[in-house]
Amino acid sequence: METPRAQQPFYECPRYQHCAAPVCPLDVQMLDRGGSHPAEAGCGARRATRLAITARHPNGSALPTGGLTQREIGNDKRGASSKKRWDAMSPEDRAAKLAKLVPFAPKHVGITPQHGF
Repeated sequence: METPRAQQPFYECPRYQHCAAPVCPLDVQMLDRGGSHPAEAGCGARRATRLAITARHPNGSALPTGGLTQREIGNDKRGASSKKRWDAMSPEDRAAKLAKLVPFAPKHVGITPQHGF
């Protein structure tokens, strides 16, 4: 059953009139509609815009992904996992990891091993 128009947050999206994304993170029934093909357009709305719409819309809490794309959810999970691993490292292990990155740091930043990044 379709959700009534007034209860769909994607109508508030500034890109709605010209959007061609088959899967919208602002659609309450997003997961029921299936996935999209990799060649199809993805959501072009900024993350901050979608999160603001989700926060102010009365039906925003019903969004299955909270207004985030599947890619953003995956990136957030990987980022949290990486931070957890980093926080669990000893200071010596952190320094060793950072020392490996020094050759790749931009020259204008002026990062050297003694700075510890």
